[in-house]
Amino acid sequence: MIADFFIQLLFKTLPDSRLYKFKSFLLRKRGFNIGENVRVISSAKFKIKQFSISDNTFIGHDFFAAGSLDSIIKIGKNCDIAPRVAILAGTHDIGDYNQRAGHGKGSLISIGDGTWIGGCSVILPGVSIGKGVIIAAGSVVIEDIPDNTLVAGNPAKIKKRLSK
Repeated sequence: MIADFFIQLLFKTLPDSRLYKFKSFLLRKRGFNIGENVRVISSAKFKIKQFSISDNTFIGHDFFAAGSLDSIIKIGKNCDIAPRVAILAGTHDIGDYNQRAGHGKGSLISIGDGTWIGGCSVILPGVSIGKGVIIAAGSVVIEDIPDNTLVAGNPAKIKKRLSK
């Protein structure tokens, strides 16, 4: 836990668009599964324990990944995640009227190979995003997205089927 704090502290002091291999090294030291040629901008924040990024994926400015101890986030290869994207893998059971946010629980979020997530989008717990998906900027993804589709809106809805 303390090591995670110091790694994140060091991580955010590095130049935004340089030292990608060193940043990948630091993320691996946190226990994350990081592929080859992963490029993460220094302002990215990871408040999660189980996280993986596959080869040739880019993570933009002010990215935020969060979840509970049993949450898992998996990002495929050749993905592009724009600035200010939030992936939130933790949620709560619905409690009684005294406290609606009941017992906390984690979920799995998976993002398929070749996906492009537009800026300021939010991916909510338990969502599976297929391969070759485009999520338009500002979208809020609350349900699974099939392969090769373009989605937009709040909540995100399929706008177009994309060719392979």
